[in-house]
Amino acid sequence: MLWFFLMILVITNIGLFVSSIKLGQDINTFEREIRRLHQVNTELEKEVSYYDSYQFAASQAASLGFIKKSIPLYLENLRYAFKQ
Repeated sequence: MLWFFLMILVITNIGLFVSSIKLGQDINTFEREIRRLHQVNTELEKEVSYYDSYQFAASQAASLGFIKKSIPLYLENLRYAFKQ
């Protein structure tokens, strides 16, 4: 009876050992995925900062034909408001 109990403990211990090895491999896989996602996230943050920059806005404005007006048009004169 004691041998049977010891065999059950040994088999259980081997099972736990194998499952802990598998969990360790899963942890390594997830850590590699986290590093990869961090790298992708960093690249995307750089891209977003470029699209959020004034240089990009200026280049897009120039490519779309926007011009810089030196004399602003105000609606202080009522003829613009009344279309006269």
